[in-house]
Amino acid sequence: MTTNSFTSVSPVAPRTNRSLRIAVASAVLLVGILGARAADAQVVRVHKSCAVDVPAGNYGGECLLGTVPAGKRFVIESVTARGSLPSAQTVSARLSTRVGTSWALHYLQAAFLNLNNTWTEWSGSVPGVIYSDPGQVKFFVIRSSTTAAVSFWVSVTGYYE
Repeated sequence: MTTNSFTSVSPVAPRTNRSLRIAVASAVLLVGILGARAADAQVVRVHKSCAVDVPAGNYGGECLLGTVPAGKRFVIESVTARGSLPSAQTVSARLSTRVGTSWALHYLQAAFLNLNNTWTEWSGSVPGVIYSDPGQVKFFVIRSSTTAAVSFWVSVTGYYE
């Protein structure tokens, strides 16, 4: 026979024990949610952008997006880039981050839009999340020809942990 004590765990326990268990579970869930929100409030959101201007006669260039501080890790949630180049040219672009003391290379998946048979608009992104240990974060582009000056822009967003 089940009593109305708080130690009862019988599936047929009186309704007051079930209500108490639900109330306690709800309170624990609420404390967990509030704790997560407090932790989110301490997250430092980061947005970095830079441009690469490649003069005629050069194949490529780079720009420094920033440096991840010592003791931190940059969690990059979004990488997008765009540029314009002569229609006969192709381009390869990558984001370079640090993993320990080594470089990690993240190549952008690209799409090309030929606007007028003279110039092509290029845009690219990196799917998924990228992590960078302390050190520099750079954007590189290299193209297939050196004719005409071209420009590329990149933007990354994420947070430090």
